[in-house]
Parts: sequence; structure tokens; C-alpha cells
Amino acid sequence: MCTTGRSPSAFGPNRNGNHPEPLHTWIADSPPQTPACSSAAQLIEPTPNTIDRAITRRIRSSYRNSRTSAPDIRSDRDYARGMTRKPLALVTGANRGLGREVCRQLLARGYFVVLTARDEASGRAAADALGAEFLSLDVADPNSVTALAAALRERHPDGLDALVCNAGVAMDGFDEHVARTTVDINFFGAARTVDALLPQLHDGARVVLVSSGVGDRNRLSAALRAVIDAPDLTRERLAGLMDQFVADVQAGRHTTAGWPTSAYAVSKIGVTALAHLLARDLADDPRHLRINAVCPGWVRTDMGGPHADRGLDQGAAGIVWAATLPTDGPTGGFFRDGAPAGW
Repeated sequence: MCTTGRSPSAFGPNRNGNHPEPLHTWIADSPPQTPACSSAAQLIEPTPNTIDRAITRRIRSSYRNSRTSAPDIRSDRDYARGMTRKPLALVTGANRGLGREVCRQLLARGYFVVLTARDEASGRAAADALGAEFLSLDVADPNSVTALAAALRERHPDGLDALVCNAGVAMDGFDEHVARTTVDINFFGAARTVDALLPQLHDGARVVLVSSGVGDRNRLSAALRAVIDAPDLTRERLAGLMDQFVADVQAGRHTTAGWPTSAYAVSKIGVTALAHLLARDLADDPRHLRINAVCPGWVRTDMGGPHADRGLDQGAAGIVWAATLPTDGPTGGFFRDGAPAGW
């Protein structure tokens, strides 16, 4: 379910009155305008002729203490007329590879980025190198997801403008352990993260579930695909299908049950379907959320290997496109390079 057939360059002005750049120009990473801050400092409305610098400095100091990173301030006069805050993005599985590159591109576009990773040492090192904030997150651990949500709410009460669920795994071999681990991290991990952070999404926030063209519904039997494609499919039914796949692998009957011999493929079918269901179920949310799945392509990462045909910058660009959509951009779709893709 994609609610618009327009090309990425035809979405019209975003909430700051700017037209989105075509995807191929984004590698230049020019920063966007930032949205208005909801800070209490906006209640102060001095005129440029009456404000004194002591008050301005006091407001600026208060704002800096309220957020980890202060906004860019062009002048005392601009600041007095109304403060701005950087849009806030959170990226999971971002200590290396594609997730780290997504963080870099979002930072270059003017976002304040929270980089999350399961491994604290490598996560902190990546965040320090990029100039991002680090928070620990293991998407396979419900307690870790809950702790992340609490920490984010305390540190950034204004809420998230973009959530990128990038954490994932592709394991060698195929057995019950591989199936269970892969589905739990790739599918249920994304679902846990979105559910935990959904209350903290700001008006017009974008949610990106990093999926893959490997998750092709044509790899399912006709009966299983009919269930996935059913207009009345629910999240509970989709989760049940993912659990059933694991059970069928454990019982040695996954082939006769209509599943492919690829836990990664099944998990990504689930991820793309999840994006569709989230967008459908939240269509009436007054925040006008944009929720999409994105295939970055075959990218040269530890997971993709050295022979992949895409570099990190190209693979991340499509994810960043979806994470920075205007409020009237598409939702509920599956995209690659900013264009609708089949699955």
C-alpha cells in the first residue's frame, strides 16, 4: 500500500517550504532547514529593538542545558525571534557499515543523530568519530528496547523526527537456530523498536524499515503468499506466520509448508509487510507519519561482502531519502533508490 504514485522529485514542498532534492544530488549532503523548536523559550517574544544581550545569553544557556546539542545560532537577533532545534534521528545497528553511513549522511544534512548499537565499545567509538550521540540497544532484548525508549524520552523530550530500523543479521547455514535468531532480530527486533518508540515520534516523523529485495513474496507458496497479500492481514497474523516458519524449520517441514530455504529472505518478507501494516494501521494518526521499507541494494559491507556492486554511500542514500521525506511523501511502500520496488 503506497499512497502516492508520484516520483520522489514531485512531492512538493516539505514542512519548511523547501522542495526535496532529487535523490542523485543527495550525496553532496547539503543540510536542510530545521523545524521550529517547541521549547518554552518560544514564549518569549522580544523585539529586536528591546531585547538586551544579557537576556539572549540567558535563553541560549537554558536551551543548551535542555538538549545534548545546541542549535545553530546565526545571530542574537535571529535567536531572539525564535529558536530552532535540529531534527532528531535515531538509527539502530549503526556502529559500522550501512547504519554508520546513514548516520553520517543524516548528520551532514543537519540532523542530530542518536547512534545505537548492541556492542557498546564499537558503538561509542563510531558515535564519537561521527559527532553523534550513542545509546546502547540490543533489538533482540525487550528489556534493552524498553531501556532505550526511557533514555531517549529523558534526553530528548521533544521527540524523534526520523527512526531508521537498520539492525539486522544474515547468518551462515540453515537450521532452527538460524531461523529463530534471524527472524527474532530482523523482524521482531524492528517491530519491538517501532512499538517502543512510537509514542515519541514527532509530528511528520518518518520511520524506515531497512528490508531487502531478497525478501520476494514470489519465493513463497501460493497459499502463503495469499495470506501475506490478504487485505485483512493483521500484525498478529503476520507475527504468527514468522513463528510458524521457525516451527516448520524445526520440524523439518518448511519446504512442504511452502517456505524458501532462507531465513533471511523470510525475515525480510516480514519486514516489508510490517511497514505496509504499520502505515495502514496508523493512517489516521494525527501526526501524519511516513512509514516505509527500503532496499539499499547489494552493498559492500561485512554482511554484503567485498564483491557487492554498491558502495556504502549509494546504499545509504535511499534510506536517507525515506528518512527525510516531506510530510506529503509516500507511506506504506517498498522503495529502492527513491523509487517503488517490487517484492
